[in-house]
Amino acid sequence: MATLFVAIPGWGAPNLGKKREILSNNLQAIARGPWGDITIRIFQYDTSVAATIALTEALRAAPRGAVTEIVPGPGIVGDFLRTAVCPEDPAVSRADAVLLLLDDVEIQPSVDFAAAMKLLRDFGPAVIVPALTADSLHVFPHMIQRPEPFQEFHTVTVTPVAEFFAYLMDTVSYARYHSFLSPDNPWMWGADLILTRRMGLRVLLLNAMTVRHHFRGSGDATETFAQRARFLASHGETEQDVAAQPSALYTILVPAAPAPARI
Repeated sequence: MATLFVAIPGWGAPNLGKKREILSNNLQAIARGPWGDITIRIFQYDTSVAATIALTEALRAAPRGAVTEIVPGPGIVGDFLRTAVCPEDPAVSRADAVLLLLDDVEIQPSVDFAAAMKLLRDFGPAVIVPALTADSLHVFPHMIQRPEPFQEFHTVTVTPVAEFFAYLMDTVSYARYHSFLSPDNPWMWGADLILTRRMGLRVLLLNAMTVRHHFRGSGDATETFAQRARFLASHGETEQDVAAQPSALYTILVPAAPAPARI
C-alpha cells in the first residue's frame, strides 16, 4: 500500500455549492486508490461561515483513516505550496506520491490511481497529469482527451508543458517543482511552460484518465502576462522560446485493461 499526500492549495468562493460537490467526489475517488496512509491538507482562503459549512459537509466523504488538515487564512496557490507544503515536511517526505489538486477540478471515474502509480514507478521520477474532458475550461488544447488510436493500448504523451489542474508526482519530482516556486509569482504563471525545459521533469499526460476543470479564473490579463514574462526571464526564457516547444516529445503505449467477457 502506498502513502499519499494531497494538497488543495486554495478552497473557497465563488461557486461554493459546486465546489462542495467537487471536493466530495474527489475524496471518494482518492479513497478508491491503493493507499495505506493519506494526508489531505486544504488551504481555506475563504473563512466565511458559508465556506466553512460547505467544506465541513464535503469532508464527510474523506477516506476512512485519512489525516485531514485545514489551514485557514488568506493566500494564493503558489504561496500555500511554497510556505506550507515543503519537501522537508515529514507528511510530504514520507509519502510515495504527492497529489496537487485545484478546488475546481473534478477527478473523473476513469482515473485509476493504481495504474497511475504503476506508471510513476515504471517511468518516474515524473509528473502524472490526467487529460481534460472535452467540456473543461482550458488553455492548452493538447491536454484535451482524444480518441485512442489503438484498441489494445492507451496512449501516454510525454509533453514538456502541462497546465496545472491536477499533478500526481513522486517526492523527488515535487522537491524539484517546489524549488521553482517564487514569492514574486504567487499564481505560478509560466511554471507550467518550463516543467521539462528548466525543471527537468518528465511529464506524462494520460489520455485514458481525465479530470474536468469547471470554472474560468479571474484576474487582470495584462498583469498575468507581465508576471509570466518576469518569471520566465528570471529563468533565462522568453515567451517566444517556450511557445516554440512541441506539445509532444514522444508517446508511450501501455496495455489497456481487457474488456469484460460477454456471457
